[in-house]
Amino acid sequence: MKAFIQRIIYFSIVFILVNLLTYWLIAKPLLYKGYFVPKREMQIYRSFLLGDSHAKAVRQSDLDNFKIFNLAFDTDSYFDSALKLKYLITNNLADTVYICVDNHTLSQYREDWTNRTRSIYYSTFNDYNKYYPINHFDFLVKKNVLLYLPLIQTKNSKLFKKYIISSLQGNKPKNYDNFDISTISADKLKQRSINRVNTQFPDDKKSVKLEETLEEMIQLCIKNNIVLYGIKFPLPKEFITAMKDRSYKADSVFQNQSIPVLDYTLAFPDSTSFFRDQDHVNYKGSEELINLIIDNQRLLKNQF
Repeated sequence: MKAFIQRIIYFSIVFILVNLLTYWLIAKPLLYKGYFVPKREMQIYRSFLLGDSHAKAVRQSDLDNFKIFNLAFDTDSYFDSALKLKYLITNNLADTVYICVDNHTLSQYREDWTNRTRSIYYSTFNDYNKYYPINHFDFLVKKNVLLYLPLIQTKNSKLFKKYIISSLQGNKPKNYDNFDISTISADKLKQRSINRVNTQFPDDKKSVKLEETLEEMIQLCIKNNIVLYGIKFPLPKEFITAMKDRSYKADSVFQNQSIPVLDYTLAFPDSTSFFRDQDHVNYKGSEELINLIIDNQRLLKNQF
């Protein structure tokens, strides 16, 4: 019996060590890099950008010219943004917040297409349970234990395998952030835009839950004396044509409460060299967008 217990202890130690090693070498750089931001890195900023991939596409080096920290991330929904906002407020980090209010952000599919496994990093139990119902024990395990045991989470096995093979072969991950869609044929770009629009606007019904969360964020900013702006990001004309007048009107939620919305949808629709795909800016577009914001900053202050 004693020998059996010793084997269990040895196995447990090895299992934990292997998982921790996997977390630091694979899971952390692959899944969490850029999402888990230590408080000390945010403390030098007082303005923050929240949103999904459209906001994340704007480079931090460009935002530094505007003294904004990009806390947005691919697949973040308003649930995730709300958790981050509450974290900023709790830690007294923010004076000004910019929130993405693009036409698609209240789509019902954004209730499920989220970063719930990542945004738990910024959450308390009560806050997290509000958007992602969970019991207290499961919350503690997911936040403090499972994160560091990536080999238990089999859903990432194929991704880990691909990452390991790519690393052993010396191949760098493909990065399309600075891809230029001016090299894509007009027909292909048109079809990509149509496909993307159909994904973002599956029907005419907006998400009530996401709208309530957006309204909650507005009230949190008002209560905590945080200056708030909505922001809409640039789109190429092919996407604008495919989208037509479809919108779930997240911007109206702001406008109805007299909160300014910085609408850059039509900032440079004919400049395909500013976009990496059908609806995200590339590095050149990111730089141009920030230049536009800086140029308009004085006018916006006078206006609002």
